[in-house]
Order: sequence, then C-alpha cells, then structure tokens
Amino acid sequence: MEVAYLWLLKKALRLRWLTLMAVILAIACNIPLLQVVKRDYVPLNVDESEFEVRIEARQGANMTAMRETVDRVEERLERIEGIQTALTTLGTRGGGDINRAGIYVKLVDAEERTFSISRFCKNLLAGNPGQTWEGNYTQREKMSEVREALNQIPDVKVSVRNLTSLRQGAPVDIDMAITGPDPEKLLEFSGKLKKRAEEIPGIVDVYSTLQIDNPELLASINRERAANLGVEVREIAETLRVAVGGDDRVSRFFDSTAGDAYDIELRLVGIDRNDVPSISQLYVRSTGRSGSPLAPQFAQRAAEVNPQERLIRIDNCVDFSFATSASRIDRLSRQRMVAVRGNLDTGYALADRIDTLYQAVDEIGLPIGFR
Repeated sequence: MEVAYLWLLKKALRLRWLTLMAVILAIACNIPLLQVVKRDYVPLNVDESEFEVRIEARQGANMTAMRETVDRVEERLERIEGIQTALTTLGTRGGGDINRAGIYVKLVDAEERTFSISRFCKNLLAGNPGQTWEGNYTQREKMSEVREALNQIPDVKVSVRNLTSLRQGAPVDIDMAITGPDPEKLLEFSGKLKKRAEEIPGIVDVYSTLQIDNPELLASINRERAANLGVEVREIAETLRVAVGGDDRVSRFFDSTAGDAYDIELRLVGIDRNDVPSISQLYVRSTGRSGSPLAPQFAQRAAEVNPQERLIRIDNCVDFSFATSASRIDRLSRQRMVAVRGNLDTGYALADRIDTLYQAVDEIGLPIGFR
C-alpha cells in the first residue's frame, strides 16, 4: 500500500492541473447525482434487528380497556414469524398517558435471515448452500407486515418506526409543524393536510397532534338558581374540585416508626364519582340567605338530612353535559401549533417525501399569517 501510494502521489504532483481538473469534475458530478440519489437525514433502511411499535387508543380509555387492547396486539405479534422478543410498556411514556403503549420488538439476528458470506460457508459445510437464499427478509419488510396486521384493529392508531441512535425530537420520520393565529383555521388546514398526506405514497402512520376526542364532563352553574338557594359559586367549585378531582395535600401524617412524613390525599372513591348520577348526589352548603321562597323549603329538607348544616344537592344548581375537547394544546414561538406527523414506508426517502408534502401545502393553500 505504501509503494502504490507513493507512486500515485508522484503522478498527482507531476500532473497537477490534470489532478485539479479531476477533483473539480468529481465535485461537479454531485449536482446531477443529487437529483437521482435518494436523500435522508438519518438512513432509515438500517437493519438493526429491532424497531418500536407505538399504540394509541382513544382519549379516556382506562387501564383495563387498554390492557385488553395490548393483549390483542401482542396476540397478533406472536403470529408473525421472525419476532423473537416483544417488550410492552403501558402508561409510562408521554407523561404517563394510559391510552398510549410502546412495544419494543426484537427480530431474529440479521445473520440468520439475510445473505452473508459466513452464512453461506456454514450452510455449505452443512451440505445445503441453497438455504442461504431461502426465507430471507429485511427489517423494513417485517415492519410493513407488523403495520398491516395491527392496522386491522379498530379504534387504535399504530405507528411503526426504526430505532436509530441519532433520532431526536418527535418519535416519527416526518414532523411538519403548522403555526397560525386562528385556531379554527389551524384545525381546518391541518385536517386537510393530514387527509392529503394519507394519500401520498410512501407516507404511513399519519396523524395530527390536534385531536378533538378527549371526553369531558362539563358542569354549568345556574347562577340565578344558585343565588336563590343561597349557594355560592366558590362552594360549588371547591366541592367538585375535592370530590371529583381530588386534593393532593389536605394534611400531613408523620410516621414515627419510619421517621418520615406523608401527604394525605382526599378524593371520593371511584363508585361515587364515575358517572353523572353519582356526582349529582353531592351536597353543597347553603347560607340560606335568599329572597326566593324556595330557599326555606330546601333548607328545611336539608336540615332533616343534617341538622347541623343546611345542604343543597348539587344538581339543583348545576347542569351536567358531555362534550369533547382537544387532548393537548401545543405552542411554537408563542403561537398555536399543530403538527402533522408520519413515517416512511419501504423504498422511499425522506427528502422527496417532504418535497411532496410541501407541494400538498401549496395545493391546499396556506392561509395568510400561517407558517
């Protein structure tokens, strides 16, 4: 190597202008090559025999329902050949959301399912060299198979991505953030872009961070009725906060045997706060000061329940209704932000898919003031 290098170095120094032209020509060749070669920020076709599956159910799903969903997912994964290990974590990622789960999938080592010289030699010694080309598959192919199998489960969003050490930020290949001053236009535009992204070949696992599917129970206080009954709005709010939401520190308990102090939390048990009829049976204190002729009647009825307090059932002055809201509100540079996210399918590169996504933005038409 040293002799060859010295010979080449002498030739290069002797023909300096020719060497310089060859260097310039090699650099110039990158311009047309960039139009042909697929470009990625981080190579996505790396076969490391491991990837991650992320599962998201509807907002409001409890642990029991999510556990059943995860069982169905694991059952389908067990049917897929080549999966060696699957490790599930539930309710521990993304702020501990119960409706999300992550599954680490470990495949059979690449040495046993792809062509290699060592595998060929081993099979050759075993008298079956043709086995080297039988039953081979790549990690990307297995990821597509897992995605197709899990997408058949209803009411579950599935995302399958490669685990590469250089990834940062969102757990996806493509993360397009849209910011704007108008929340309604932001929701409308992101919905159109999400729908268009689902139609673009090569972009899979598409979803939007703005999802209006978080169930909530609204308590609307009838202020006129509450005033007639002598019930203060603050009393209603505090009762609902402690009974339904809970108070995480009403007192402290010192355990002399352990030498440690503990916070005492207060909250109604699940059976007393899990539906509207149960919450409606809560009582709030009434001052009894009211110009309404109905107040003495309610006060007398409350006194029969508890002579020491004048109590009013909370549904006498509060109307309950169900609705849905956004599960999260994101901001970027102090503006409302919605991200349309997705992964890449096998055979596609990041750069051209992003260019195609920007073309979709131009076709839809970005509203004024949006970025």
